[in-house]
Amino acid sequence: MSDSLSLDRLYLFALLYDAPAMVKQELLGSQEIPADWPELCRLANRMVLGTELERSEKVTALRSIFSLLRLPKYDPPKANYWFQPAEMLLNDDFFPIKDVEAQPFDELWAEFIKAAAPFAEMADKYGGEMVLQLLHKYTATIPCDYIERDTVCYYDLARLRAGVVIALAKGGDKVNNKVLMLGGDVSGIQKFLYDIVSKNASRNLKGRSFYLYILVNNIIEDLLDRLDLYQGNIVYDSGGNFLLIVPNTEEVREKIRQFEEEISKALFEQHKTTITFAFGTTVFGRGDTLREMFSEIGSQQRKKKQQPFKKQVEEYSTLFDPEEVEKGGISPRDVITGEEIPVQELTDDVRKERACYFDPNNIEDIRGASKEEIASGKNLISYNSATQVILGQRLKGFNYWIKTTKQVDELGRIYIPRWMPVHTRVGKLEIYNYLLTSADLDEHFEQLRSIPLTILQINEFSLPEWKIPPKWKFQFHLYGGNEGPTTLLPLHPNSAYLVVPKTFSEMAGNVEKDRLEYGGEDYVKSELDFKRLGVLRMDVDNLGRLFREGVPVSQTCLANHATLSRNMDYFFKGYLNKLWVQDYRYDTTQIIYAGGDDLFVIGRWDKIYHFARSINRDFARWTGFNPAISISGGMVVVTHKYPVMKAADIAGKAEKQSKDYTITTSSKTSKGSIEKKDHEKNAFTVLGNTLRWSEVQKQDDTCTDDTWTDEFALLEQLFLKLKTQLRGKHNPDGIPISILRNLYTLRELESGIISHNKFAWHWQASYALGQLQSRLSKRSQYAEKTFLELIKQFVLVGNIWDRRLTSSLHHTPLSLLALTARLAELDRRTESAILNQEHNNRNDAL
Repeated sequence: MSDSLSLDRLYLFALLYDAPAMVKQELLGSQEIPADWPELCRLANRMVLGTELERSEKVTALRSIFSLLRLPKYDPPKANYWFQPAEMLLNDDFFPIKDVEAQPFDELWAEFIKAAAPFAEMADKYGGEMVLQLLHKYTATIPCDYIERDTVCYYDLARLRAGVVIALAKGGDKVNNKVLMLGGDVSGIQKFLYDIVSKNASRNLKGRSFYLYILVNNIIEDLLDRLDLYQGNIVYDSGGNFLLIVPNTEEVREKIRQFEEEISKALFEQHKTTITFAFGTTVFGRGDTLREMFSEIGSQQRKKKQQPFKKQVEEYSTLFDPEEVEKGGISPRDVITGEEIPVQELTDDVRKERACYFDPNNIEDIRGASKEEIASGKNLISYNSATQVILGQRLKGFNYWIKTTKQVDELGRIYIPRWMPVHTRVGKLEIYNYLLTSADLDEHFEQLRSIPLTILQINEFSLPEWKIPPKWKFQFHLYGGNEGPTTLLPLHPNSAYLVVPKTFSEMAGNVEKDRLEYGGEDYVKSELDFKRLGVLRMDVDNLGRLFREGVPVSQTCLANHATLSRNMDYFFKGYLNKLWVQDYRYDTTQIIYAGGDDLFVIGRWDKIYHFARSINRDFARWTGFNPAISISGGMVVVTHKYPVMKAADIAGKAEKQSKDYTITTSSKTSKGSIEKKDHEKNAFTVLGNTLRWSEVQKQDDTCTDDTWTDEFALLEQLFLKLKTQLRGKHNPDGIPISILRNLYTLRELESGIISHNKFAWHWQASYALGQLQSRLSKRSQYAEKTFLELIKQFVLVGNIWDRRLTSSLHHTPLSLLALTARLAELDRRTESAILNQEHNNRNDAL
């Protein structure tokens, strides 16, 4: 089938094939359906669901995919969790719950019909793609009608079925009904993101992250365009990896080979050996297993990664001939990345992609380099770095991401300085990217309505108030961290304000010297006299294993695989934004990257610490408290002047420290025997200390019987008690501050740092804590006296709050108390700095 109109109609039919009769009647009408279309859809269902299944009316709710997952050595989930029927929201109300009553889906389907009718009437590719988006909005909590696949929603089944149908209809193995699965992998993301040598890393780190995101997105967009495919042909796209369903033809294979060669060459020209790209393909059909499919794709990709520059090596001069600089000498280096600036960018021709001048003392930050500046070779950055800096600046609060295959000059000048081209273009692909606010789109709507484009609405599933033009591909799109803290700087001599992204140093409470002349009094007053930055990296544990072997064999299928990937994205790309805005915005933190299964966040240390705790809590809720699914993380606390990329590297090592965490616990079985169990990962490292946090918000208590099993939960209780009962402005009769130093010293004694007598700390602990008790004021509350006694018992006996710290954990009572003291000291100094700032501002106002 080659007629594009027929393919568009087939795509719409496949999307609605299993929909209720009233939906098909309203949206497909009485049009004649070719005899082979239903058979194609039945075949596609078998390929997507893994077997031939009978539809059933007994499926009354959508079970969370996480309730299905199992791993050896981990207890199975204690209960199933279910989604309540609702439109896509990605807030607390969208989380699965344990008990859900059967509810009809008629209301959601009715809303879908109302929204989709105008687009179904279009009967073209634009209309079909919009129907898919509306299925996402309205049917992501409606289960498909196959009881053995009650974790698969209608949206996932519909889009994958449509993708398979289109791939089969466009040709290929007609006898065996095979499609071609195309896996793409972009390597070097971590190196590209974190390997920045300059102290100016904060200026382009967020833009650098989004640049990578655009790269992968544009590669997929270009592929779909070249192969004339649809959004339904995307199985998943997450974390630099993607999987597509494509026709199994020689023509398609050749186009893929050519594209891989082109994009690899373009990436080498732009990024040398930092970023590489590899495809893997295999045929897939009825009878083929996912394990075999992914094994073959992975094998091809690994082989190509072992020889990533094979084509470039064949062209000897590309790798080994030195680049020439116009007047001899060495090509200047980018002051942010440390890489050589390409020779072709060493020009002042405004019509070309050229090197830029980077002046940290200039509020404009960057501009096209002049001849003199190029000749000096100082403070230059490459065109790519300039693009990334601008992306980071423009990400704040953008609502729409527009992609076109031709430049739109008027659109680009909304936000790009005139000395640069008017678009963001990556990998030399013929795709031009523009980031717009709602106000920008309103202003230029009439100019754009006749231009074919793809418009992505960011982190919002409500339909726009304006009518979507016929040539626009509209998509709902999730992106983790599209907002960030900003500073308002008054522009002189008038009173207008310039909104600029905060630097990481400013998030910690610093005032940037290069902004003082613009900042005015309000900006100066924002400075804290104690500044500490937190850098957090987190990653889901065992995710590769969960994808490979987490789904029971009887349930293994392409649909469940795609469902698992999408649900991970819902949390990291979607819900995390809501959590950040709701509780941790405060103009002090920024999500640098969140997607796939990991995240990278920077901000004031205390907000980052609490954010990590909330992420762990809500991830456990999102995954239905499944013991096999956890997240580990590492956080470092540094001064505001510390090189942020070095801090990111240390945070990465702290994250790895958590991933390497292992303990063995013992518990009594119902028959009275002792059962030993190994626990891996599922930990958090802060201030160099790794703690188990597996039970923080699980259904079980943070302890079993009379034993603490969760170090982080205990740390949290100790931290909360200690910081509220320390002596200070709000509690003049509290516990003396000297307890903090005493706890540090006792821990040093225990660990042998300051004494070779390993028993010396016992009597010193008893004496020191006893002295603190005697120094409490007569006005001190019962709580302070009781807490000191609790600490004393905990140190000497190992019991606190009627429970003992199990010896299988990595911490002793004193090591936990010393960490508590460090956190309390940081918190005390931060709170004191905030109070001093508020006090000074009040006095200035008077």
